[in-house]
Amino acid sequence: MLRVADYQTDGEKASNRPAVPVKVGDSVPAQVHGAAIERIIGSSDLVSVAFLARGLAAARTVGCVTVLRDDGSPLLQATGVLVSPSLLLTTAHVITSIQDAGRARVEFDYQDGADGRLLRPTSIACDPSAFFFSDSESDTTVVALQDRDIGRRLGWTRLTEEEGKAVVGEKLSIIQHASGTPKQLALRATSVIDISEMFLHCAAGPDASSSGSPLFNDQWELIGIHRARVPSTNKQGKILTRTGRIWSPGNDASEIAFVAIEAVRVGSSARSRR
Repeated sequence: MLRVADYQTDGEKASNRPAVPVKVGDSVPAQVHGAAIERIIGSSDLVSVAFLARGLAAARTVGCVTVLRDDGSPLLQATGVLVSPSLLLTTAHVITSIQDAGRARVEFDYQDGADGRLLRPTSIACDPSAFFFSDSESDTTVVALQDRDIGRRLGWTRLTEEEGKAVVGEKLSIIQHASGTPKQLALRATSVIDISEMFLHCAAGPDASSSGSPLFNDQWELIGIHRARVPSTNKQGKILTRTGRIWSPGNDASEIAFVAIEAVRVGSSARSRR
């Protein structure tokens, strides 16, 4: 057990303290003895502290999307991200039509505060009469919000058409409201495994993402939005469970073995439709 008194006396300056050798415990393998205690094993996963500050700013632009039934009860819940002071980006299979958008609301700051208690979220209705765009091919919807200045208060994630924002092997972070739960972060939790003109695929992690969840690189540039999970299949194209058995419709979807997540590339799909 470390005792401060063993290394420092009252009034002693750190610069005057003798060097204290650090020994590896006796229970470790013999080849480890004498190894440098602070040596990084493998590649470094260190990032700047600024990564956290930028991530927090990006997280404020993400909201929980709820599409309501005619009676006001929730039909489905997903995730969206502000891409201008008043425009929200999500997937087209979440908000498919102007009618869906007219019944949709977005909650911002639906998350735990520093004390662990839920903050009071800000709920804003969508306003498709002001702006609405939906494309089933790329699975993207952009819709205006009734509060035209919400992004000026919370910030928004800017879209760019720069090439090289994502490369194969790069780690990505996901911000999500999975199944309508309070906002959560999966920091550098997945990595890009392949990129096509319109979509990219990332390694499937243990945490299910919500449709519309934004994916960010280490510079917190928006790379894509989550749209689907890719299941494992056999040679006949049949979906497999985690135990290797064939999954059938009607079975519990949680049994499916997923091998990747698919995301819409943000910035590239608009360029391809010009």
